Amino acid sequence: MFFSLSTTATCIPSTPRGTRYPSGRCCNKYFECTNGVLSEMTCPNGQVFSLPQRSCVQMRDTRALCQMQERYMCDVNTGPGGEFDPNLLL
Repeated sequence: MFFSLSTTATCIPSTPRGTRYPSGRCCNKYFECTNGVLSEMTCPNGQVFSLPQRSCVQMRDTRALCQMQERYMCDVNTGPGGEFDPNLLL
């Protein structure tokens, strides 16, 4: 499986800096732990968070992959040139 929805985010001061966890519903978001603080982060447009790689990766069809896993591309509303595209709102 590309993502694991069962991962529990543990973020305490002793958690290694930069530890990343997938978002529960959004395949293009993740949580990063720094100094005991868990922050939500967003992958660049066209990328999804890969649990095995613990980073954002480029996929050919990110929306299809997300839908197959019953997850969503969240807060994505720009077209190919970076312009606002209301058709991409979820």
